[in-house]
Amino acid sequence: MSFASPLFLWLFLPVVLIAMLAARIALKHVVLSIASLAFYAVGGAELTLLLLSSIAINFIAGLLAH
Repeated sequence: MSFASPLFLWLFLPVVLIAMLAARIALKHVVLSIASLAFYAVGGAELTLLLLSSIAINFIAGLLAH
């Protein structure tokens, strides 16, 4: 999905913006993370597992480093 595609501009972006406005402050990062993963899944579904693995490895490395 491209940032200039009608699907992004007329469906994805408004839904995410409304969800961000409706979410409590503590949950805004969760909403944005889920929206980001959904955006990447639509654009390149075969790489979504790689992205999730990278997120998990970086999270665990951050916990171990702290």
